[in-house]
Amino acid sequence: MADGVQIGEADDRTIYPYPGKAKSKVWDFFGFYKSKDGPPNKTTLDMSVAICKVCKKKYSNKGNTTNFMHHIDTVHGPINKQETSNAPKQASMTAFVNVNQAGRISPDRQEKIDDALCKFIAGKAIPASTVDNQLFKDFVGLLDPRYNQSNGQPHFRSAANEKKAYEILGWDRFGCYGHRINLMVKNSLNIPEVNRLLGKARKLVTFFHQSSSISDLLCEKQKLLFDDSRANLVGHKLIIDVATRWNSSLYMLQRLSEQFPVLMALANDPSLSKQASTTLKNCVFSFEEQSIIENIVAILEPFEKATTIVCADQVPTVHKILPIITKLLKIVEVSDDDRSVIKKIKDKLQCEINRRTLTDKITLLGCVLNPFTKDLNFAPEMRDQARAYLIEESGDFRQVPTLKIKTEKQDDELSGQEVSEASQVGEIHALPTLTMDPATDRETDSKNEVASDEGPPTKKMKSVDTDDWLEDIVCTGESEANPSTAIELEIDRYLGSKIIEKDLNLTLLQWWKMYEHFYPRINRIAKKYLCLPASSVSSEHVFSLCGQIVNKKRCRLSPKNIDPLVFLNKNIAYW
Repeated sequence: MADGVQIGEADDRTIYPYPGKAKSKVWDFFGFYKSKDGPPNKTTLDMSVAICKVCKKKYSNKGNTTNFMHHIDTVHGPINKQETSNAPKQASMTAFVNVNQAGRISPDRQEKIDDALCKFIAGKAIPASTVDNQLFKDFVGLLDPRYNQSNGQPHFRSAANEKKAYEILGWDRFGCYGHRINLMVKNSLNIPEVNRLLGKARKLVTFFHQSSSISDLLCEKQKLLFDDSRANLVGHKLIIDVATRWNSSLYMLQRLSEQFPVLMALANDPSLSKQASTTLKNCVFSFEEQSIIENIVAILEPFEKATTIVCADQVPTVHKILPIITKLLKIVEVSDDDRSVIKKIKDKLQCEINRRTLTDKITLLGCVLNPFTKDLNFAPEMRDQARAYLIEESGDFRQVPTLKIKTEKQDDELSGQEVSEASQVGEIHALPTLTMDPATDRETDSKNEVASDEGPPTKKMKSVDTDDWLEDIVCTGESEANPSTAIELEIDRYLGSKIIEKDLNLTLLQWWKMYEHFYPRINRIAKKYLCLPASSVSSEHVFSLCGQIVNKKRCRLSPKNIDPLVFLNKNIAYW
């Protein structure tokens, strides 16, 4: 029988260690069964078959231990001599776990376990942090010690998974612009010169946070140096940044720039101890560094403003993305007067903006659906593409909802509060009413006629001087308009319209409410796209709030109580 070939199944007999002095360490894991009665030695043991003490697999023994070593490494993991024993007893489960902590597992099995773990956490709605608990790790180690948990918590929401889901569903993916701006700035600030300044700023702020006496001296200096016009700056404390929010770095630099005269005065205060004075002098910015900080703040403040705009949740925001991108690109244009570090920041910001904000269908449609920016004067090269997108989307709304206009006589008996729908819509009578004929899939032009769902089709009209003899020729059939032509005419009419003075007092949604009957198809496109938020920050705030409500001290909250608490918190402004 060849070396290393499994020759039988495991049984419950006692496994005896290698008799005599074993040179190879593999014999700490392999032993032999007895073949004869008597003390265990080479004559009473079956030396032709070696048995693994852990899994009791049988292998032929021809004097070569290479295959035994391979079995241990691939099945149980690398050998740990400190956890082995020559005692003639069956290996315990604890010893098995300790011996095999660094075992290897196939990628397929790793993926299957990962998938099962994610289903368990999602199905039972338990915290994903459960996998970081040591008790859970010990439990999984007993089941399969080779399973690798080094990746930490399973990720149910990631950009890659989200992108793949959109591809499968065939949807247009529209990423969060709040996160995009965050990545732009974080990556652009990651240069040695800026990192050195930020590190110096953090050290200075930490020094004040750790010493209450120094903070009190800062407040006293503020009272002395700030006059009445800047009295609101008295009492301002220094701010430390956090790694997950780039705008916290902006706030830190803004506060340090604001308090620069106070910090300079405090650093030269003779009443300070030598250690405090030395620390302040080493950490307070020099005049050149202060100039660089002011330039950095001037660059970052527009990005903070852009973040605030796209993260709004009370008004439409998708139509603002393209103007914001255009403005940011204009701000980061490199000037000959810029310092070298400022040029590096602007160059990186330009690259990040161009890489992360490619103009897509949604942003372009959102901009052109805003009547105040539909001309695209800041991006004229995109006009043709915007018009093509409108025509493409209008194809889904070929049939225009029929506008019923009720005509009423203005009798003296009618109350002044009762106004006909016709009077509410103004010049709607002057517009053609286009209705779809389901039989012919063509639109009927009944201009100056009241649209109705009932009644015979409208015949073509004749002029006064048309001979009656020709009536059967010129008045045959219905007055029809080609749907494609009607769509393009409506789009051209919308794009060519001018904003009048009374429109300047309207919001975007109020404008579309007023003119919905003038542009029925485009109005439906506006309803479809203008409702899209430019950022997912608001929804993520809801999830964060749930995490704050359902904590360790309130773990017995029932779902029927959690939902009202979240709802009330997020709608407290309307209480």
